[in-house]
Amino acid sequence: MAKPRTDRERQIDEELVDLRRLADLAESLDRPADAVKAIERIGRLRAESVHLKAVRAAHGMSDPVARLRRLSEIATSAASWTAASDLSRAAVEAELEKDRIGLLLRQTEMEDMTLDQLVDIMVEAVEDLPPEHLDRMRAAMARREAATA
Repeated sequence: MAKPRTDRERQIDEELVDLRRLADLAESLDRPADAVKAIERIGRLRAESVHLKAVRAAHGMSDPVARLRRLSEIATSAASWTAASDLSRAAVEAELEKDRIGLLLRQTEMEDMTLDQLVDIMVEAVEDLPPEHLDRMRAAMARREAATA
């Protein structure tokens, strides 16, 4: 769910209306330099408005990793390299923490499994391995068989 519009966003909207009127007035009074200045300011304000909307939308994202990655993209597009780097690092750390929690949950689940259930998981994992890893598994099994013979 997106956050409500900020005071700055509302202020920008008001300034855009005023600047559009100013640009129209400057054009009607044959003052092109003033009209150009107003139009340039309109462009900068619109860019700021788009940026603020993107940030607001990112803050509304429920997945913290996705939110941090989106904020990093926004910072990059705004040429805020330090913020982009910090946000990207925070996203990686959040993802690692999420993965660590997932591993702990799976480990807890596995502690309650029987040996047959664990072997079934291993067999399923081995079946999905690429050929070069299967060859390594076969070699390890051959070494084990030779050691027990």
